[in-house]
Amino acid sequence: MPRSVSSVGRVLRALRKEAGLSVAALARAAKLDPATLTRIEAEDRTHVRFSSVCQVASALGVSMDEIASQVGLIKEEARGVV
Repeated sequence: MPRSVSSVGRVLRALRKEAGLSVAALARAAKLDPATLTRIEAEDRTHVRFSSVCQVASALGVSMDEIASQVGLIKEEARGVV
């Protein structure tokens, strides 16, 4: 069963840690307030702006397809299919 959409924060936190970045460093690279990134990662927000996730993905050098796949929004085999 795919993970719920609410796991976006967990996925972003895992990707950040994998990249060896602090919250402050990633927030700076993504042009977000560190408190905003902390709340997203902690899933302390009921709504996360798509643009914020795009900024974080870009700063991490990962595609939105990768994030959507890890969250369970798309199947692995459907990634990159237009």
